[in-house]
Amino acid sequence: MTETTSLPQTLISSDKTVHFTGARFPQAIQSVSREEFYGSNSLELTIRNGNNEPTQLPDDLQGHLFIIAPAGAVDSPPADPTKDPNVVCPGIGGWIPVLSGDGMVYRLDFHKTPSNPDEPDVPCTFTEKRGQAWLANRLVKTPSYYVDVALHNDIALQRSEPDTYPKYPLLSARDQFHTVGFARLSLGFGTHNQNNTGFVPLKFKDQPERLVVTEDIGRPWEIDPCSLKMLGPVGLNADWQPVVQAEKLWSHSPFPPVMTSAHPVFDAYKGQFFTVNIVKSPSTLLNLARWLTHKLKLHTWKRPLRRLLAATVKVLRRFVDATFRLLRLSNDFLYLVYWDGQVTPVKTWLVTQPNGSPIRIEQTLHQIGLTEKYIVLADTSLKIGSDDLIPDLPKGDRFEVFWRKLTAYPQAHQTKLYVISRDDLQIDVPRSPNSGVPSVKAQIVSLPEALVHFVTDYNNPDGKLILHAGHINAWDTSEFVHKVDRLATTSPSNPVDPASQGTPVVGMVTTSTDVNHISSYVIDPKAKPNEQVTRSDLSYKDLSLNQYPWGIAFCAYRDNADHKILPAYTDLYWNSWGLWYELFPDFVYQMYKHYPHRELDIDSVVAHARIEGIPAQLCRVRVNRVQTPGEPLKLELATPDLERDRYQFPRGVFGTSAQFVPRYGTTDQSQGYVVCVVTQSNERFSYEPDHPNPQNWSRKSELWIFDASNLGKGPQYKLSHAKLNFGFTAHTTWLSDLQHPPARKYDIRADFADWMDRINPNHPAHMPGLGKQLDDPEERFQQIETLFNTEVFPHFE
Repeated sequence: MTETTSLPQTLISSDKTVHFTGARFPQAIQSVSREEFYGSNSLELTIRNGNNEPTQLPDDLQGHLFIIAPAGAVDSPPADPTKDPNVVCPGIGGWIPVLSGDGMVYRLDFHKTPSNPDEPDVPCTFTEKRGQAWLANRLVKTPSYYVDVALHNDIALQRSEPDTYPKYPLLSARDQFHTVGFARLSLGFGTHNQNNTGFVPLKFKDQPERLVVTEDIGRPWEIDPCSLKMLGPVGLNADWQPVVQAEKLWSHSPFPPVMTSAHPVFDAYKGQFFTVNIVKSPSTLLNLARWLTHKLKLHTWKRPLRRLLAATVKVLRRFVDATFRLLRLSNDFLYLVYWDGQVTPVKTWLVTQPNGSPIRIEQTLHQIGLTEKYIVLADTSLKIGSDDLIPDLPKGDRFEVFWRKLTAYPQAHQTKLYVISRDDLQIDVPRSPNSGVPSVKAQIVSLPEALVHFVTDYNNPDGKLILHAGHINAWDTSEFVHKVDRLATTSPSNPVDPASQGTPVVGMVTTSTDVNHISSYVIDPKAKPNEQVTRSDLSYKDLSLNQYPWGIAFCAYRDNADHKILPAYTDLYWNSWGLWYELFPDFVYQMYKHYPHRELDIDSVVAHARIEGIPAQLCRVRVNRVQTPGEPLKLELATPDLERDRYQFPRGVFGTSAQFVPRYGTTDQSQGYVVCVVTQSNERFSYEPDHPNPQNWSRKSELWIFDASNLGKGPQYKLSHAKLNFGFTAHTTWLSDLQHPPARKYDIRADFADWMDRINPNHPAHMPGLGKQLDDPEERFQQIETLFNTEVFPHFE
């Protein structure tokens, strides 16, 4: 087990007069620019070395790095419309997380950038300049994006010009999209597919590199890496099941909520893409079992009563499930989805437990792992609960406090893996149209701690599965700071004082409340449950607490240039976010103070956050494999060299979204660069419009580039531009080259034809009863038809 260092007793019982003395979390994270730069309008970045002196990039730093980020919504409030209306503050109201918003894809080009990106029928040509870098960016514009913008603009026009007759009077006010926590919802149209979380690079045989953008709720979509335009979805609408199935519930909606994985997997050796489609029963969606366990404070009961109460909770959940089934609401189903890269129906398998019963995904399948023999589905601790879906209500602070207390529950303290043998899938076997959905059984493996992100080796030595994890104990990355929150790091008798105590950074993800572990596992899925897992941990024994990798968020590593997963990973770069005073609300303190298997007392953590905090960090972890003849494989995580393998960002600087870029011409896993997005200062604007930055440098956003073989040297290069205005950024990827992908014959009209038929009051397939619910069903349908024909379909034809 990981060795840790306890806090001094003087910190545990700090008195009420102690004020925060550490660095503040940069409030610049709360603003982001929605302005797009691409083609001839791409930003040519200014480059400095680690000493902030002008320089050029080295010749062996090549290719194209992609970053995805949420960038607010069309109705996000501008930070200051008189300065720059493109800069918005999506989380500033206090009830929307910075993780919510339209996806924005950024592409960082080294040495060359496309000069004709919007000409898909012509090969990409490039502007080249040795040692230079450019940044292009474009919003992710799925069909729901265009509906969202059209309805918003219709209402905005009515407000600015009251005498103007709206285009869609039966739609705009009634069916407009609204941000509700993590989701953006419309009563009439469903869920906006924002695709703001991750990427999957694809390299099919004899094809250029391709790219897919993803999120946990919504169909993945392919984009053109050159133009950053949307090309088409993975699968058709008819291929996907909504997260809650119910007769007629989603019949009227073109965009029902589809739950999938933000990290699908692609096997470049075999040209196979896999993701999932999750269907939940209402009790699982609400997670009634864990909610009851938390509300009844099961941990405080004596063992016999605790067992009795746990059994009662299970019975109650079964009763609730049976009740919902009588109401024709969905059961729990988990589907594995295979896509061949073409505009064809996907193939699906119903994934079951070994005894054939359904699999209940309690939280999310945020990440999937893939090896030569297995597909690994992890029930990750990124939970999407009803406490995160809070509408913006006038004077709704009291309701928000009540709703969160009523509905919230902590994340699971363990991780269930569902391991599928790829031999059982029979991908190449043709299916008859009426054969139904085949099933495949998964072996269940339990890991002792919570996780969101992990990495798997491609090789399976002796049939074993090698998995590397960043455990995030007592931390739920879906929890964010609300306007109504009081910080646990302030004195109980002293409310938040902006002058001395700091203010909560509303909308930002809350901080971890306990030690996070970096671990590697040798897993035998077919062994007995108590013999499946062999664990190795990174030791922290040479570190003081303020040097810990706290809040482990992302992992960077080298893949082959053709995106083939490495047979065995030897060097992993874990990016942690740190422990911050302003990101520790009392709400989270109360939820996780009795979290099982705590390593540090939560009051110790609060005291350390209050006095000093822990900076964001990069940490290189080397994985050694010990194979003794006649003995099973063992893994050892080498203690990092504190001078070379670790870098702590300066206090007050947030470094995130780490990405490994291989050094050109090398194959070693440490020969390359690690690029991070850096946010600093409390500025909402990257520049002052009336006072342009003569050095062409952002006041808030930079890109830092590290030598992967020696992180301790600090950033070797810093890149920025006066117009560079990142908010919160998520995942990244890297492509070695840019070309237009093969043409896709995506027929968007056919994709939405069934839905159009169902809502057409004059069509035999029209949904029964719809005409009774609307005053003018025919006129409403005509407006919907006009909306899609003029505002949506042309963008994909």
